[in-house]
Amino acid sequence: MARENQNFSQKLDNTEGIFDNLDDSIVTEFVGYTMLSSDGTIAALSGKEALTESLSEGDEGMIITDKTPFYGTMGGQTGDRGKIISSDGSEFLVTSAVHVAGGRTAHAGKVIKGSFSKGGS
Repeated sequence: MARENQNFSQKLDNTEGIFDNLDDSIVTEFVGYTMLSSDGTIAALSGKEALTESLSEGDEGMIITDKTPFYGTMGGQTGDRGKIISSDGSEFLVTSAVHVAGGRTAHAGKVIKGSFSKGGS
């Protein structure tokens, strides 16, 4: 019963491969040791099963940015939670940050206001 009730961020084992074929130049710089927030650009987005160009209000997915203060799950330590707020005021509730292929951090969660697009800030 508990497994059936897992949320999207807890099911990442099935979706991590989504980002495997991204260009090697797309990486995430972790700035969380010195900053609690940062400005960045959206490098990639995915829905539950595939890469996408955008996510709209109510969509669950993952966002990869070029910089992040979110620590990704690693070595048994739980990833950070919080919000990504775009320059236009859109909000993405991050339920978990995880490390994925290529030195990237994926922010898993749900768009709670507005929308997010690749290349946005």
